[in-house]
Amino acid sequence: MTNATSHQTLSELATAIARHGEANFRITVELCARIALMRRVYLKDGSEKFWDSLEDEIDTIHGIASAPNRITGEAPAQPEIAKNVTKIFKTILEEDHKKHGAGDPQATNTIDLLLTVVGPF
Repeated sequence: MTNATSHQTLSELATAIARHGEANFRITVELCARIALMRRVYLKDGSEKFWDSLEDEIDTIHGIASAPNRITGEAPAQPEIAKNVTKIFKTILEEDHKKHGAGDPQATNTIDLLLTVVGPF
């Protein structure tokens, strides 16, 4: 397990990124999920091929989310695909939270709240 005290939590990382955006830039669950995915890919492949690796990971997520039902063989409808993508990103957020910590109690409450999101992004 990575030492969470030696790097930024998801909350800190999202805040640092938001500082470089427009004045009304908001940190959302969608942004945090995307940052968590990017960090996961970067830690596996921080080379110049990072963007290719990220695109491959996104394709993998879509492939898993849109895979046919194992029993019926039917492809899921778009709302089901969106729900599956949300579940995958929720897992990515949970893994990031466990691996990298949440920092201060306010950040922990924020991340825990984000992890309770049920609907599609």
